[in-house]
Amino acid sequence: ALYHKAMNIVEEPLRVKTYQKMDSLALAQYPIIPLYYDQVVRFVQKNIKGMEINPINLLILKNVRKE
Repeated sequence: ALYHKAMNIVEEPLRVKTYQKMDSLALAQYPIIPLYYDQVVRFVQKNIKGMEINPINLLILKNVRKE
């Protein structure tokens, strides 16, 4: 449920809190060791607006515009 919730959160601080909650639940209930976390870096020109990173790193251009 938290995973599906995080996929729909646009605000990064709230999404990060949801990810942290998922991590703590997983670590408390299952013997897992995360090997790495993916980091997303995108370079965008200053006149491009609406380019955001989503929880599953899909490139969605629906809200992207050039000013």
